[in-house]
Amino acid sequence: MRRMLWMGMLVCGLVLVACGKQTSDPAAASTAAPATVEAPTADAAVVAEPADTAQAAAEPADTAPAPPETEEDKVAQCGRILQKSWQAMAPAYAKVGVEVTADLEKQYLETGYETRKFLEKCPTVSKAYRDCMEAAAHPIENADPCRQRVAESEPQLGRPFIPGPAIDGRTPPSALTHLFARPPLDAAASAAFTAKLPGTWVNEGPFGTTTWTIAAGGHVTEVVTRDGKAGEPKTFDIVPATDTTLTIRYASNDQTRAFHWLSDTALLCEGNLMWTPSYIGDGTRFTALMDFDAVFVDGAACEVVTRYGSLLPATCGFADRDGARYFDVSYQVPGKVRWRTTEPEPTKGSFLVSGEYLVPQKLLDKRFVKP
Repeated sequence: MRRMLWMGMLVCGLVLVACGKQTSDPAAASTAAPATVEAPTADAAVVAEPADTAQAAAEPADTAPAPPETEEDKVAQCGRILQKSWQAMAPAYAKVGVEVTADLEKQYLETGYETRKFLEKCPTVSKAYRDCMEAAAHPIENADPCRQRVAESEPQLGRPFIPGPAIDGRTPPSALTHLFARPPLDAAASAAFTAKLPGTWVNEGPFGTTTWTIAAGGHVTEVVTRDGKAGEPKTFDIVPATDTTLTIRYASNDQTRAFHWLSDTALLCEGNLMWTPSYIGDGTRFTALMDFDAVFVDGAACEVVTRYGSLLPATCGFADRDGARYFDVSYQVPGKVRWRTTEPEPTKGSFLVSGEYLVPQKLLDKRFVKP
């Protein structure tokens, strides 16, 4: 019995020694047959997947292309562009002193000539162009800057000016027009005007020489000479109108032209009314026409209302140079940049001070003098 007990203990000890060697001998471990690994089940794979990957897999992928624009979408966006611009013009209307009416709103949003042209062309331009305009505080003001930013190949969009009430039954170019309406000359001023006209007046222009031979009463014979060859004579009458405009009266129609006397022997006359002189009185508080925009000066304060209805801060001032006095103005239209760059491009203008008037530089190119 004792012998059997001892034999059992010996066998158990040998087994324990053998187990200890197998787990502690690196060589033995490296030569052992690799354990068989079972492939994970589908459920196991889901459990093992990282949390962020699982969340991404649970969310639908945003790869579906946006649906194409419909014509209704384009038309609706063009309408929003006009509506947003109309709302942006409120400060400008307050500045120019024009009452906002339902008729003006309808003209701007629906019935105006330039509005109808805009609504017709706007849906044909790219979505990027329209999106650029709609994102601006005053979309119509930014139409041209957006065109430059998107692509030169985009069509040029006609843009409605800030509309104004009718003057003498006629639709004005903009709400700014009434600011520069001058009273007609009285009989004495008209007679003095006409008395200065008789004689020969010559304009040396870039495309030839224009000669006016003016008889008493303002009857004109005009001859244009180009490359040494005189053209066929034309006749018309000069009729005084206001202190900044005159009327050219042909047999079939009348034309209003910008006008200014520089002296008794030098006059300025041009058909483009953007260059009409502005009356400024003593120069302390006045409104000046700059192209189609209006410059408001009140002492040191200076603001501009653009033709499209933006009210903008401006820098203005008088300066003496080249033996004459000038008035200079500069302002930045939002979004306007130099062509093919992202550099802001201020709008600048300079006027000759002639007595109580500001004369645009471009009007000076239309100078007629008595030889």
